[in-house]
Amino acid sequence: MKTNTVYQKLDRSIHISRLNDHVQETLTGVRTLRALGLEARSAQTFAELAEAAAAASLRAQRWEAAYEPAVGIALVSASVLTLSLGGYFVWQGELSIGTLTAFTMYLGQLIWPMFAAGWVLSLLERGRAAWGRLQPVLHTPLSIADHGTVANVTPGALCFEAVQLRYAGQMQDALSDVSFLLPEGATLGIVGPTGAGKSSIVRLILRQYTPSAGSMGWSSLALDEYRLEALHGAISWVPQEPFLFSASVASNIGLSRPAATRAEIENAARAACIHDEILRFPQGYETPVGEKGVTLSGGQRQRVAIARALLTDAPLLLLDDALSAVDTHTEAQILTHLRDARRGRSVVIVSHRLSSVLDAQHILVLQHGRVTEAGTHADLVEQDHWYASQWRYQQLEASLAAV
Repeated sequence: MKTNTVYQKLDRSIHISRLNDHVQETLTGVRTLRALGLEARSAQTFAELAEAAAAASLRAQRWEAAYEPAVGIALVSASVLTLSLGGYFVWQGELSIGTLTAFTMYLGQLIWPMFAAGWVLSLLERGRAAWGRLQPVLHTPLSIADHGTVANVTPGALCFEAVQLRYAGQMQDALSDVSFLLPEGATLGIVGPTGAGKSSIVRLILRQYTPSAGSMGWSSLALDEYRLEALHGAISWVPQEPFLFSASVASNIGLSRPAATRAEIENAARAACIHDEILRFPQGYETPVGEKGVTLSGGQRQRVAIARALLTDAPLLLLDDALSAVDTHTEAQILTHLRDARRGRSVVIVSHRLSSVLDAQHILVLQHGRVTEAGTHADLVEQDHWYASQWRYQQLEASLAAV
């Protein structure tokens, strides 16, 4: 009965967990749900999950309610049986009253250990069941094997040679025969249409994936010769959808440098053009950003993430379409500040806006996972291919927006 009670409690926990997940997703995406008119569907799903959780809780309570009386009846029955048989043996002269009294007292003292044994058994069963649920997660192998032995990254040139990447389950290569050389302290711009493979290059640099063919090196060593911890510590990465923790603005900016002073945090925020807006928040830099930065706009989240990356003194800065949610004027200001902040750093800028890569010493144009154009901004405009036509289109778009 105790084991059944444990399993019923676990079943209740599973249903409550599903209910909590749905509530969290609903609150996070409430604007999307309202915009799509899905409130009724979400409410129906919530009602079904709540009903299932209530039913599971009721089943657990029934077993728990049955367990306590069963134990009590067993103990009372044992006491009645002891006194009945003991009284009979005393009447027959086969047992003394003192012995019966001692036995009854010993039996009373055994009640708590019996309860404790059941409680410990319950904990063991719950722990065993929970451990079984965790095993698949704990024993899942890393997608990238960390066979590196070098613990310190020496800044140098970043090199890709004939790199090919195919994601699991895909029929076509995400990248094919990609080669480039990024000298130390230089800037590389990567542009191209959606789905061309721009972000895949960033993921390879971060070693989130292993190339199907080709080689990747940094300084004089291959990327896989560095330990993952050392490699990640030498890279500042700003994704298109940055993740912010449920903490203050200052804590999110200083995440990678807990010992950073307020002045350093504010300087990084100024470089990311977010300082003035932070000062207008209710509590300034101590304003909580909410779960995943829900209280901030998309552009504000991106600029907080840029400030966090600039605060980290890493030799390589990766900006994966990190300016997509800001206007062109703010983008120009951030890029101006980046020119000063990135001195001595190697920078890779992935962007769909060509204005973000104007100052890059080398620009790659990717289409269908292949490098179709390469050179400086002036070279690519002169070649009059995809880059030049896209540049003219974006310039016309900017002119019309300014009217």
